[in-house]
Amino acid sequence: MTRNGSDYLLRSVLEIRTGDAGSRTGPSRVRPGWAMGPFYPGEELAFTDAFELKDWDHTLVQQGWNSHIDNGPEYISVTRGSLTVICGVLNSHEQSPLERESFDVPAGFSVVLRPGLWRRFTCTPDATGISVRRPAHSRAHE
Repeated sequence: MTRNGSDYLLRSVLEIRTGDAGSRTGPSRVRPGWAMGPFYPGEELAFTDAFELKDWDHTLVQQGWNSHIDNGPEYISVTRGSLTVICGVLNSHEQSPLERESFDVPAGFSVVLRPGLWRRFTCTPDATGISVRRPAHSRAHE
């Protein structure tokens, strides 16, 4: 369900997570989970070049290694279930990061990850949450 007026855009979180959320101009062409950010057309209320906001569930959790060095710090809030953050480190002999430590973020908690931290995630099947970060190559921090 999508409803919008001149000052708001009401969308189903489930439709955002599946990539079926509508927009002011019709069906969304944004990847699943992305609720706001620079990937929306400029005339959309969900457009902003200041940050990216992802509303995620277990199907959207990034299980591969990434450093997100261009995104600045990342805020992750878990609203249901549990998210496991696995931190890694690169050494000169390895192609992919080696696991350094891991910790759980249960429902009702949040974590802020530093830019450049190699990380990957696992989660419980019922996990949901929100992530906020700066778009890659953004000048929002200047």
